[in-house]
Amino acid sequence: MQSSSDYTMMQQPSPYHDGPYRRYPNLANMLVQLPPHHPHLLTPASHQAQQLQQPPQEPLMPPSEAPAELRALASLGLPLGAPPQPKPVRPPPPRTPPPPPPPLPLPPPAPLPHIDVGSVLRPTDPNVAVIHHPSLCKQLQRLVVASRGGPQPLRAPHLQPQPHVVGTLPGHLVPAAPPPAAHDVPSHPQEQPPAPPSQHLPELRAARASEAWGKAEDATREQAYKLYLAGQYAAAAVKAEQVLARLMNTSGRMAADMKLLLAAATYCLGDFERSVALNMDVIAEHPSMPEAYSNLAHSLKARGNVELCIHYYQKAIQLDPAFVHAHVSLGLVYSESGLYDAAAGCLQAALKLNPHDADLYKYLSNLYLSFNQHESARQSLVQGLAARPDAASLWLALAKLCSSAGQTGLADMYYGEAAKRNASLAPPLLGQLSAAQAYVSYGQQHASLGAWDKATPCFLTAISLAPNYPRPYQALAQLCKQQGRLQEALMYYTQAVTLDPPQVDIASERAALLKDMSLVNEAIVAYQQAIALNPGIPELYVNLAGVYKDSGRHDEAIVHYRKALELRPDFPDALCNMIHSLQCVCDWTVRDEWFARLEETVYRQIMRGDQPSVQPFHAVAYPMNGSLALEISRKYAERVALVACSLVRSSRCCANGGVDRGETLAQAFVHPPPRMVDFTRGERLRVGYVSSDFGNHPLAHLMMSVFGLHDRSKLEVFCYALSCPDGSEWQRCIAQEVEHFVDVHQMSVPEIARRCNEDGIQVLVNLNGYTQGARNEVFALEPCPVQISYMGFPSTTGADYINYLFVDKVVCPARYKHFFSETLVHLPNCYFVNAYRRRHQDVLLPQNLPTRASVGLPTDKVIFCCFNQLYKMGPGIVKSWCRILLRVPNAVLWLLRFPPAGESRLRSFMERQGVPPHQILFTNVAGKDDHIRRSALADLFLDTPLCNAHTTGTDVLWAGCPILTLPLERMATRVASSLLHAAGLGDMVVSSIREYEEKAVFLGNNPLELERLKRRLRDARLTCPLFDTDRWVKNLDKALLEVWARHCRGLTPRGNRPAAPIEIMESDEDDEEAPAGLL
Repeated sequence: MQSSSDYTMMQQPSPYHDGPYRRYPNLANMLVQLPPHHPHLLTPASHQAQQLQQPPQEPLMPPSEAPAELRALASLGLPLGAPPQPKPVRPPPPRTPPPPPPPLPLPPPAPLPHIDVGSVLRPTDPNVAVIHHPSLCKQLQRLVVASRGGPQPLRAPHLQPQPHVVGTLPGHLVPAAPPPAAHDVPSHPQEQPPAPPSQHLPELRAARASEAWGKAEDATREQAYKLYLAGQYAAAAVKAEQVLARLMNTSGRMAADMKLLLAAATYCLGDFERSVALNMDVIAEHPSMPEAYSNLAHSLKARGNVELCIHYYQKAIQLDPAFVHAHVSLGLVYSESGLYDAAAGCLQAALKLNPHDADLYKYLSNLYLSFNQHESARQSLVQGLAARPDAASLWLALAKLCSSAGQTGLADMYYGEAAKRNASLAPPLLGQLSAAQAYVSYGQQHASLGAWDKATPCFLTAISLAPNYPRPYQALAQLCKQQGRLQEALMYYTQAVTLDPPQVDIASERAALLKDMSLVNEAIVAYQQAIALNPGIPELYVNLAGVYKDSGRHDEAIVHYRKALELRPDFPDALCNMIHSLQCVCDWTVRDEWFARLEETVYRQIMRGDQPSVQPFHAVAYPMNGSLALEISRKYAERVALVACSLVRSSRCCANGGVDRGETLAQAFVHPPPRMVDFTRGERLRVGYVSSDFGNHPLAHLMMSVFGLHDRSKLEVFCYALSCPDGSEWQRCIAQEVEHFVDVHQMSVPEIARRCNEDGIQVLVNLNGYTQGARNEVFALEPCPVQISYMGFPSTTGADYINYLFVDKVVCPARYKHFFSETLVHLPNCYFVNAYRRRHQDVLLPQNLPTRASVGLPTDKVIFCCFNQLYKMGPGIVKSWCRILLRVPNAVLWLLRFPPAGESRLRSFMERQGVPPHQILFTNVAGKDDHIRRSALADLFLDTPLCNAHTTGTDVLWAGCPILTLPLERMATRVASSLLHAAGLGDMVVSSIREYEEKAVFLGNNPLELERLKRRLRDARLTCPLFDTDRWVKNLDKALLEVWARHCRGLTPRGNRPAAPIEIMESDEDDEEAPAGLL
């Protein structure tokens, strides 16, 4: 996720692409997000007491009496008077909150399973809910009085959910961590100004005097609260169960309090169904208890019932209009649902009720930042400081805001103010810890700007202030990882985990690093340890499943995806990744139902404006229409653009580094006025290729000779390598033959974009698309005037910063142009290039080929084959194969264990269709050369219509094995048709599944016809356009010059408004001999 969310989507989708697109930086440090809340677990009437403990609203000070820091703010034009009038939130336009649906019937609570209390002990978590138990409050108040020298009221901290997904590492889900997130440092009890003692005490105090409540029960109850406060949720649940057992058949306030506590503990353990049921019980017994409605709303939100969640928050507010927490929580839900005006109204209502709550000002500021209303966000923070000048969290937020706007001097001053106020807190240990938090935030801000030399001293200072605080070690680990110092990063992560093992985000980041270092077994162990300490967090199961999936262990991945869905049934990332794993191993038991649910989930995410959990590359092979695939790509392209925008602002890579996405990212780089290339003056068109696959990868296998074959009299070619050199023959060949080979794998995105711009690249080609290793943010910055997608991703990018997609008229006919955001450029013959005539000449000689017996194939059978990965198959096409085999009894079907876990399921499926076991053959995946040579032993390749053979199709055609294919609408379903037309075998393209079966049966039962077909292909290999690389490159040169000429005429398409397809005519000798000059 999600992400990567930062969501987990890790697998090896095809022989052509060895992984999905997951190159998202740390969005949590770039995009300001609103922190949601934990369930509010105040006992009856205690939240009213809390509100009464807040200081009364006082007139704001005149500027002359304001502290110096606030006067400095006023000098910037920021008022110190009354709070600013809220500005209407745009975009999107206001939406009316949905009407509350009727409550759904809920199942009765299940008995709490036995849990080993000792296995889940953890230190106090400052972000969990504070339960206002009177006795416990008195004890805590005495501690504060002793440390501060006078009575001070306690107040519940603003709460965060556990878990809440934030994006921190590419390809990994990380539950929300305690501070310090640079934009979300919690307030401390000591920050609150003194308030008069409350005259109203929680009703539980009267209950304590009851003789029916014995000392043992009282002790157990207090133990339950203490365990919950310490984060020991399982143990707290056990104690609460014990108390409830003694209160059996009672419905008093004590029982209600214990049920609220038990509901909160089960929520934290991930048992949302039981949490809902317990809160419903409390409501049935005490229908006027607003806290129960608020807790129920939060549990329903975790379960995915957003409309009911809104309904019950509204009910809580109806019962108690002064319930601040309910206002805030409802506002956050509105914000997540896209109802931004309603969200702002809720937060402003909360501020009227509690104008001295620093966190509320910060939440409102974050809401404005979410849609780039920076001035409103700044004013919210300034007004918060006018009310609470001692609030370090507000100084930190203001420092971050100034830093992101390029006001580094002010940011430095405000970070210092935050550290000074934190350090002054009492007791001294708390002050040191808070100061350390401020230094971590300061260092993180330097790191986000690329100032690593300034970030490191901040983190080291934090360690010196609080040596046992894990966050500075985590920050140092993240910094080392960004710099490629993985061993040092692992050392710091290990130190952080040792200091606080249950910190889920640290443990997950360490496990992710182990995986990135190819230490798969160690990564699995690390995730398992994190799960043992935090068994109720579904993200951890998804991350562990991702490691299993990447290593080909799909069955184990499916187990953990299912566990994540048990904990959170509405978990789109777990659902979508599990469906992909099920598809990879041919588990089609409920395939239609899963895909219906997946499509519904994706539509719902798109309607909410969220990034879909289905990755664009996976959508290529799913049974969904082209319009939905386009919308998925568009959402991913929008996220890429947001990341690129943040990188521009933070890195100062250009003069317009502070632009918002509301402006044009193309402003990041200045392009000279376009003019035609004058060959008579020795000018050449500068073309750049960007890819992570200039090594041992299918793309390099296909294109290795292309880059050196361009016409150097007209084109100057650059290759920008995004991945570390692998020393392979393919990488050496490309580096030697291309005119400029630039290794940029250690550069940041803005640095790569700047390099392309400074090199004067006029046409930039993206060879990745949404595949592993891509850095599409480079293209989102638009460093070059014309940008093209080609080869790496067989679908639309959905990006308004990609102008053209190079295809051909077979793979992407003009009638399907509405499935693409780019303008289609139709190359002659086939768009899919290869260099096999130069690289695999040995296949042409029979003496170089293996025998059937040597690879375990029958010598007297017709051999149908399909070497596609198993995820490209589906029950429909496999049933067709079974019908073919039953009608051609002298035939076998040769498949690959790709992956091995799918073999048994596929065999069982085919045998249930009546196919004898001896007609099904599986072999292991072979190396590239052996794979092509042994492909010559097959008689006919049966293609998969849902997603064709692409690189594999080129392999088998070069080996002399014809393909039978059925094209559909989408590009990935038509690649084999394009290959066959360019190879002179257009008659092997059929138009229906019946024709597919009949043609296969005819050829299988007529060996002479089959042999004639194979001979026709083999004789054409050296003459057909498909394998004529030199001819193909000449056509590509012509296409590149044509799109530049169109740019010079002002015809470059922009902003997802594609023009009519452009037809490139075949190059001929007249073209080549024409006088050089203006194109």
